[in-house]
Amino acid sequence: MRQHSSLVVLIALVFVSALAPAQESVRTPTQLVRNEPGWFDQGGFGKQVTGVRDFDGDGFSDYAVAAPTYPTATAVGRVYIYSGRTGTILQTFDGSAPSAYFGRGLADVGDVDGDGTPDLAISSHGFDAPGGGANHGRIQCFSGASGAVLWTIDGTVGGGELGKFLKSSGPEVGIRSLVATHDGWSSAATIGSGRIVFIDAVAGAITGWASGQFVYGGLGWGGLASEPGISGIFAVDAQNRAHEIGGGIGGTGTSTLLLTPPVGGSGTIAAIDVLRGPTAGSSRLAVGWAGADSGGFTNNGTVDLYPIGNPTSVLTLSGPGTNRYFGGTLARARDVDGDGIEEVIVLMAGPSFVAPNVIQVYNQSGILVDEAEAAGASSSALASIDDVTGDGRGEWLNAIGTGATTRFDCSMFSLGLDTAIAVTATETTFTFSLDAGPLHGGETYFQSYGASGAAPGIVGPAPWPLIPLNYDALSDLAFTLAGTPILPNPFGVLSPSGTGTTTLMLPAATVAALTLGNVEITTAFIAAVAGSVTFASNPETLDF
Repeated sequence: MRQHSSLVVLIALVFVSALAPAQESVRTPTQLVRNEPGWFDQGGFGKQVTGVRDFDGDGFSDYAVAAPTYPTATAVGRVYIYSGRTGTILQTFDGSAPSAYFGRGLADVGDVDGDGTPDLAISSHGFDAPGGGANHGRIQCFSGASGAVLWTIDGTVGGGELGKFLKSSGPEVGIRSLVATHDGWSSAATIGSGRIVFIDAVAGAITGWASGQFVYGGLGWGGLASEPGISGIFAVDAQNRAHEIGGGIGGTGTSTLLLTPPVGGSGTIAAIDVLRGPTAGSSRLAVGWAGADSGGFTNNGTVDLYPIGNPTSVLTLSGPGTNRYFGGTLARARDVDGDGIEEVIVLMAGPSFVAPNVIQVYNQSGILVDEAEAAGASSSALASIDDVTGDGRGEWLNAIGTGATTRFDCSMFSLGLDTAIAVTATETTFTFSLDAGPLHGGETYFQSYGASGAAPGIVGPAPWPLIPLNYDALSDLAFTLAGTPILPNPFGVLSPSGTGTTTLMLPAATVAALTLGNVEITTAFIAAVAGSVTFASNPETLDF
């Protein structure tokens, strides 16, 4: 993020006469985490991300990010647990074998060892078992409290890649089961069929499996979908066919062919996930057909929502142009807009492979509710966690493990603050819409500004949420300008619905000076009761 050396520039250059328009920058994440070393030793940090339950007991959900080839010298892999509230590292887990791709699969299994802290299952689908052969695969469960290995399951087939995809299943609260792919496995009757295995997360043992139906079908090769508390387990095979999976003891599970790729384009299933449907007890399967053709475009891509048990789509979303590959990555979103219904997060390529990639969040009626730009579409991982900002709405995450810009990071996005800009010959006016949600109706709000960016932000005492703004000299200046025409209303009381409106007015000469100085101003607002912060909005960065 661009910085400037002295905030005196903000005032002194007001008298510059040249005029340049202000523009709103690319969406700024609420929280941003990175691995510590230089980019050359990031180890693919950001290749995988998943939401997990409360590991540190602060009342907020947390999340796990994988660096599967860290450090560069050995590439044994490392996984980090981050606080959803503050972005600090809570725990790290390390792989035990070089180049095994430790962290390819991540799954919260609950407190399997009974010590009061959730535990984490991690897979290494490239693990080579002793005695010869390659890519047998390995699944391990780690203590969330100590990082110690609780149990290990190794694949028994060279090239079997046990755990290439790993998901939790079972109850939303309490100890969960595991579902894993084993796409290189062969049944007695069908070579290369692949299978989905069911694992007891307490005992660390495979209890059953569902075999694939097709020779060299590689069931599970293309993906796996399962979520605790949501019905349905689904897998994609090596021919991009989607199957519904039923459990069973031993090898009595079932695999039922559900969907085949659409005609047109490459039609590939690139992503799959399950989410809660719009009515109580219902669930839906989200499928991204990244290479599908529609609306006169080629490879624009589509995303379909299917009610569980019904192969007829109830919603189709389409990419807006040729080669956008809409749906190449997707994930369940945990009610980002606060209407009580979950959404789907979708990635697509930028126009002509030049513009930044775009991530969009759609509700189940097909309405766009959030959007951000991201780099590294081919390596982006998406996930969602429950509310950590205090407004009752879920947050979503985008992890980037590489890309044209050599990025290795994980961003969290939330809502609350939106900006409209009006430019005249004499001034630029920023009008901010504040929305903390009805949970904070009637509470006091305060909006502040800074020139040092949003990350790592301000961490207050628990249970305060992270305030995505770095306090600096501009923040002090904003206090002195409160009530003036420049900042007429940076604090006040939110409406009964938790909303409000604020304004920043900058004279044209100030805008020109900020543009010349290559300055960014970041702003965010909080809601508070009796001096305690109850909500923190997303940051907005004004780019000049």
